[in-house]
Amino acid sequence: EAEEFFLDLIDRYFSFLVELDKRKRIRNLSISQLQFPFSDYRRGQRGLAVAVYKAIENRERLFVQASTGIGKTIAVLFPSIKAMANCFTDKIFFLTAKTVGKTIAEECMKLLFRNDLNCISLTITAKEKVCFELDASCHPDECIYAKGYYDRVKKAIIEGVKMQLIDREAIVNLARKHQICPFELSLDLSVYADIVICDYNYVFDPRVFLRRFFADVQEDYVFLIDEAHNLVDRSREMYSATIKKSAMLETKKAVANQSKAITKALNNINRLFTQWRKSLKLSQTPYTYESSYPADLLTIFRKLCSEIEKFLITIDKECICKQILMDMYFEVLNFIRISELFDEHFLYYQELLSKNDLKCKIYCLDPSSVMKVNLSRARGVIFFSATLTPTRYFCELLGGQTEDKQIVIPSPFPQHNRLINVCSELVTIYKKRTESLPRVVEYITKMVASKKGNYLIYFPSYDYMTQALELWTAFSNPEWSLAVQGKEMKEGERIDFLNNFQAVSDRTLVGFAVMGGIFGEGIDLVGARLIGVAIIGVGLPQISIEQEFIRSYFEKKNGQGFKFAYQYPGINRVLQAAGRVIRSVEDIGVIVLMDKRFIFSDYLHLLPKEWNDRSVVSDLSKLEDNLSKFWKS
Repeated sequence: EAEEFFLDLIDRYFSFLVELDKRKRIRNLSISQLQFPFSDYRRGQRGLAVAVYKAIENRERLFVQASTGIGKTIAVLFPSIKAMANCFTDKIFFLTAKTVGKTIAEECMKLLFRNDLNCISLTITAKEKVCFELDASCHPDECIYAKGYYDRVKKAIIEGVKMQLIDREAIVNLARKHQICPFELSLDLSVYADIVICDYNYVFDPRVFLRRFFADVQEDYVFLIDEAHNLVDRSREMYSATIKKSAMLETKKAVANQSKAITKALNNINRLFTQWRKSLKLSQTPYTYESSYPADLLTIFRKLCSEIEKFLITIDKECICKQILMDMYFEVLNFIRISELFDEHFLYYQELLSKNDLKCKIYCLDPSSVMKVNLSRARGVIFFSATLTPTRYFCELLGGQTEDKQIVIPSPFPQHNRLINVCSELVTIYKKRTESLPRVVEYITKMVASKKGNYLIYFPSYDYMTQALELWTAFSNPEWSLAVQGKEMKEGERIDFLNNFQAVSDRTLVGFAVMGGIFGEGIDLVGARLIGVAIIGVGLPQISIEQEFIRSYFEKKNGQGFKFAYQYPGINRVLQAAGRVIRSVEDIGVIVLMDKRFIFSDYLHLLPKEWNDRSVVSDLSKLEDNLSKFWKS
């Protein structure tokens, strides 16, 4: 009976492997015959594709700054897929920070499929976005899609590997058909996919990275990292961990009379937090920091995790404290895991949040050391973005090495299609903001009055934008429409904001937004949907405890604390905001930089070379004259 069972199992698995091998041969043949999906390359596109292929072939890392509109996504995907047929890579991971990046990658794959490419592209969507039972935990006793999953998933996989584009819709439909968990199905199908499109965290986050690929297995992977400028902040976030006193007390309250062991562990933690809170109050300082984490806290954390594990096994699914215990368990577990990464690139600090609340945080100042380990999982790594300025800054923080290749590809669009003005009269440094605000609003209204159409005005902070709104009615034309970014906008509200920007030539719409915010990048308002952008200030992040920690760290490390903490992240926000206005070869628009600092040498060398035709205007009349001439031409 055992022999029959074994031979039957192996026979079925062997048949499956034969089909996979057949598909791989068909894939490689289709790749060898695959042509670039357009009749010709855009300027700079061919050079980028060649550089990507060589980087994969030679096991290198490549940092690419390529202006918006060059067609970066297809220019990195196409050569990477070509490299697959030549056995330079086993699997391609297209990594992105935003949904729009996934959508563009999927559209590129559809384009290649229409050109007779035969392979499997799979998109991993976050669990909460595809889950059929959001109120249930991922356990067979609570979720019908988890119960019997492994009995039904085989047929779903066999059906799935016959597809080409396995996007969110395809996963959901396949999971519903076979009554299984869609998220787990996407993970299982990713093993057989040639291209995996997913968020950064599935490769870099220690909490959720794809262990089936990166824990023990070592293959020739390729990482294509889209909008790589976002990875600096995201990596700091992934390698940091926070615990709050208030969260511990809420958990203690929820578990009261349920478990003495858990209550005792929570009491011990709370005792430490109370001691630290009192110490901060006595010293009259809002925070304290150290170059090491408290070992006694981790000892109690491990004890708490152990007691929660024991308790969760014994309780039924109806227990009201189960979810809050699980949330606390994973929060504490993450703190323990991050502590294992702790070295000179990290810092531990405690901060008073209120009279009774305290935050303890392990903060990643410099993610480069952890990123180097993660990047070693790939044969070739391509970082690409429209804004990797200065490239050496991103190279250093993202685990790059001095020998890594760096290329900058200029914009393919004609310069005469856009006007760049720098308003040298305006001083928007923090101390002068209130004083200069009326004049700033005057400049904005002069820009908007130059031509009917849609404009976006980017402010350095939400508070500054609110102050500008109070003055707006005194200067603006009552016929102009206004759209304002909210402080915490839901997805529907974001869509409504962008839907205001229609290509209508007989009206004027002014959008107020925050630089570095949700509308500061990743939005595509092509053609007449946006004809002008004003940028107030140089985009410096607001001063905070953590930004000051970064400044101090890099001041000691390389003497460039202000640049690494404020100036470089700031200029990146500026360039991203400016990139909203020219999105295609037909687009025409204006960019107005409203800050005197843009004429200083510290900022001039960070601006793109194709901005060398910018005009410096010292008063309103000069700006008005330049705008009038541009729109008439």
